[in-house]
Amino acid sequence: MDGKFVAGETAEELDARYEACRDLVTELTAYTLQKQAKHPDRPMGELLRRMRGAVATKGWDLDASELRWVMQRIAIGVGAAPVDVPDDDVAIPMQLTDATAHVHVESIVDLALSRRVGREATRAATDGPEDLVAKRIEED
Repeated sequence: MDGKFVAGETAEELDARYEACRDLVTELTAYTLQKQAKHPDRPMGELLRRMRGAVATKGWDLDASELRWVMQRIAIGVGAAPVDVPDDDVAIPMQLTDATAHVHVESIVDLALSRRVGREATRAATDGPEDLVAKRIEED
């Protein structure tokens, strides 16, 4: 970047990944609630397990920690305990890009949050999807 070697993602790339994860949480929380309404006899843990398996195999370029963060946020958004989200029963496909070496430091979400200024970053990470939608409406 500007003639300098940058290990890992730039601040802009981190912010973009964080926003993508937030958007994914919002969309998948609504989808999970629709599935719960359609199949009220299914335990939420099973719905979340199925959701995690589907997301992990979609090829959406989420690393393991991002997937974990997204699923924890979805669980909270649907009123389930975060521990209801299975963590290691689904293999996550490795994402490879041509001629690119990525150094995994922390979760992209964690890194993006660490670069945000003030309490808004912490608040954004802990808000439920309905709070995120409300904030987006206020920002627009």
